[in-house]
Amino acid sequence: MKTQCIGTPISWLELERYVLGESLSAKDVGTHLAECRACEQVKCAIEADERSMPALVIPSPSRPPRTWWRWAAALVPIALLVVVWRAQQPETRGNSGVKGDALSLTLVRERSGRLLKPTHHAPGDRFKALVSCAPGLRLVDLVVRQDGALNLPIPTSVVDCGNAIPLPGAFTLEGGVAEVCVQLVSEKDQGEALLRDDAVCRVVAPERSPRR
Repeated sequence: MKTQCIGTPISWLELERYVLGESLSAKDVGTHLAECRACEQVKCAIEADERSMPALVIPSPSRPPRTWWRWAAALVPIALLVVVWRAQQPETRGNSGVKGDALSLTLVRERSGRLLKPTHHAPGDRFKALVSCAPGLRLVDLVVRQDGALNLPIPTSVVDCGNAIPLPGAFTLEGGVAEVCVQLVSEKDQGEALLRDDAVCRVVAPERSPRR
């Protein structure tokens, strides 16, 4: 059973600022952490997190160059508010909920500290993936399909499965309509730009500028 917060959970972004010594409410945060084991555990996870920039996936030289898109993995998690991610979900392909050993995917979209519906993407938006799966350690690949090409914006993740477990790192999207997918993989298949039939995907379309 997961430890519950004693009150209102401190956001992931505020805990990151506290760890970096940039919090404007450091005294209040410190008081809360001294009494709340749940938020203290999240702070410890942030302190122990030593992510590096994942390598970009370069298309095969045989393919035409795609100068209109690029992938960038974020160095730090996005502003993930623990109690906010239950917003309306976008169109899905594959499983939409957890039943038995099923896998499900929730996307969180952030822009300048604001959480937006993850149905669209625009320059400056960052995305984080949360997965739900049957308890146990699993290898999870996040694969993005766009214009027929498959890309891996973050490395394979080792996930201690449960409800809404965030994958390490964050990513951005550029270009046209994208399918963001997660799939359970074996050790020998991890990190391959392949999409399995049982992958769980969400469609994210480019955001249109308002007409003037």
